[in-house]
Amino acid sequence: MATKVALTIFFVLAVDLVTSQTLLAKTETDADIKMREQMVKMSRDLGVTCVYCHNPENFKESKNKNFAVAAQHMKITKLLNSDKGFGGKPEVTCFVCHQGKAKFEYELSGPSQLK
Repeated sequence: MATKVALTIFFVLAVDLVTSQTLLAKTETDADIKMREQMVKMSRDLGVTCVYCHNPENFKESKNKNFAVAAQHMKITKLLNSDKGFGGKPEVTCFVCHQGKAKFEYELSGPSQLK
């Protein structure tokens, strides 16, 4: 009898957990999921964590200098991937310039160095 009661309680708790997780998942929109995927990709491309750009207490706050720079760079990559740029072939991502580093290294070459 005690085993049946324990199994019933376990089953009810398990169903409740699955139901609550399903309800929570449904509150996220496709746009939220897509944005999170983009953020994960960017953090990997830059070799940083979320708090490099975001305030952990308010992720939408834009006071962090790195947040502002990232927003500008996102506009640049969007333009480069549009029809006005390369049209997404090849796709330009943060990794193209940053190579896994928060501050990308670059060297000027060509006529501009001849001055």
